[in-house]
Amino acid sequence: MWVGDKIYTLSDRTGIFNLFSIDRKTKQAKQLTTFAGQGIRTAAATNDAIVFVQNGRLHLFDLATSGDKIVNISVSPDTLELLPRTVNAMRFLEQILPSGNGDKVVFGARGDVLLLDTANGAYKNLTNTSGAAERYPVISPDNKSVAYISDESGEYALHIRSLENDSVKKISIEKQPSFYWGLSWSPDSKKLVFADRRLNLWLADAETGVSAKVDSSVYSAQYEWSANFSPDSRFLTYAKRLKNRVGTTFIYDLAQKRSVQVTDGVTHTQMPVFDPNGKYLYFASSLNAGTSEFNW
Repeated sequence: MWVGDKIYTLSDRTGIFNLFSIDRKTKQAKQLTTFAGQGIRTAAATNDAIVFVQNGRLHLFDLATSGDKIVNISVSPDTLELLPRTVNAMRFLEQILPSGNGDKVVFGARGDVLLLDTANGAYKNLTNTSGAAERYPVISPDNKSVAYISDESGEYALHIRSLENDSVKKISIEKQPSFYWGLSWSPDSKKLVFADRRLNLWLADAETGVSAKVDSSVYSAQYEWSANFSPDSRFLTYAKRLKNRVGTTFIYDLAQKRSVQVTDGVTHTQMPVFDPNGKYLYFASSLNAGTSEFNW
């Protein structure tokens, strides 16, 4: 922005975008603002001031006094869409899962967790939070709890809600939370496995509230881990893409906290699952679908 004998510009030379002036005669640059954290996004000049946007607000910088003030703006939008209203939850359905014996069905819809009693058709909104998103609910095998991912705190965390007294246990997963999905309970209702957007597979202890990484992938399309527990909850099996993109089956020992690769890493495998007796491990396999981006 050329005003008089100076050029005004945005520069991130201090690490954050701030407003600078450059004297055309001396070629010297001078920092005019000292914002930290959130820098200036856009700016425009008149003959005596510069207006810019910083942290969602308009600022007016007086070139004569070097004074900076926030410009207060009042907007009267059409607020009809902000009024309370009834919506059809089926339009926003994310997940439907029955309990182990089929007497309940849990729904994830429009950021809430709904529970349906299959015997009489009665339902209950377990969370009923208009300002938070609860996602991917799943009922524990003992039929006593429902686990889901919630951003109630501002970042996603694991919530375990009792179906007996509505108490909620909130488990912080990591210091810098990500987006999580694919929740699955262990048969003894003590552990939960799930994935994140950073290509990690996680294991959470529902009793102690401790979460730990099981494994990480180097394959950018590692969305589905197909994680399943053994009947005794001692082992966890999952399919991970290796550097050659081939799906490979692993077994994780929860007691020893160690993973073992059980397929050759050349023949593509996916969807591993233990049989009910824990004697065999079943999985889908293909010799020619290994490097595909699709689940054949």
